[in-house]
Amino acid sequence: MAARSATLPDTASRASTAADRMTSRSGADAGQPSPAPWPFRDDADTLGRPTILVVEDDADIREMLGMLFDLAGFTMLPCGTAEAGLGVLRQRSVDVVLTDYALPYRSGVWLLREAAREGLLESTPVFIVTAHPHVEGGEGFEIIQKPFDLDDLVARLRQRMQASPAEPPRVPRAQRRARATKRSAIDSNAPVSSRRSRAKQKRM
Repeated sequence: MAARSATLPDTASRASTAADRMTSRSGADAGQPSPAPWPFRDDADTLGRPTILVVEDDADIREMLGMLFDLAGFTMLPCGTAEAGLGVLRQRSVDVVLTDYALPYRSGVWLLREAAREGLLESTPVFIVTAHPHVEGGEGFEIIQKPFDLDDLVARLRQRMQASPAEPPRVPRAQRRARATKRSAIDSNAPVSSRRSRAKQKRM
């Protein structure tokens, strides 16, 4: 998907050193039982962080991007196929979608088209990463050509997020269906006069 950035290992090394300092014990604590390791990936660590869905079938690239986005302040949701990515979008909203074009079975374009058809993207910024000179069906989506610089990628994502209008939290599809079913049940149990009144209001 991309070449490793030259600055990434240094940043990761600094983060690791900082974590070591945070978990080291002072001389005053000598002789005391060692505390349990700090849960760095606790849910509290991700509060307020933008969420990015990354769909990439190469496990090594997913791991590299996971490190990059974590250091950049993102919470990454990794998927290996377009179908898995669509499943995530059906369950929750995300701030950015970054997908490879060439994926097993279905392509990244199929993922974005299907998600848009189901109303799962709204104003969410989406990007397609590819080395292909022409992305079939990719019209209307922002294309990132390989190879690319990792720092430029993060800057590009942030720029698009800032330009996108804020959207209210999207209700998951299953929850929308449950609400529609509940309303239908209420209407069916309502008096005939009440149903006629509602139908008249809708026509007006």
